[in-house]
Amino acid sequence: MLGLSRDRLWQKTEQRVLHQAATMLQRYYKACGYLPWAAPFDPTASKLIAVKGQQEGLLPLNRASATGSATVDWDSGCASGIIPGWLHSEGWGRLLYYAAATPWLEGGSGRCGPCLVLDGINGKPAILVSAGRDLGAGRPSTNPGDYYEGQNASTGDHHFQTGNLGSGFNDQVMVVQP
Repeated sequence: MLGLSRDRLWQKTEQRVLHQAATMLQRYYKACGYLPWAAPFDPTASKLIAVKGQQEGLLPLNRASATGSATVDWDSGCASGIIPGWLHSEGWGRLLYYAAATPWLEGGSGRCGPCLVLDGINGKPAILVSAGRDLGAGRPSTNPGDYYEGQNASTGDHHFQTGNLGSGFNDQVMVVQP
């Protein structure tokens, strides 16, 4: 028997969640022909609903509102049955930052020119970042800097980074290839 520390167990759990979320996005792309828009970054919101034109934010795991203002409805159309129920019910959407490059969103070409940048390398179609455990910043919060570190904490600039997991950086990053 091999023991795991709480931090190591959490890291492994996040890797599994990132893999499931990436698989969900790949299935969405395959079924719909584009990636979903993001939900605004607000982990305190009651629902995480995609907003048309929102390239970065939280992973949109809730059904679209009755007004049809969102572009993702996980229970109908091309997205039906794609989202694993536990990903939403366990609250993972509040810890997963999601960014998609314009060419991979609705109406895009599906080919990267200028896309997302990871560790200084351009050309990533979509990225997921898991927040890791709270490093003492104070959650829940609407400030991305209370969840993510380094370039991952600055929103809207399309730049992200990986790093060595430790006491000052615990974001895990996954590139999504549709």
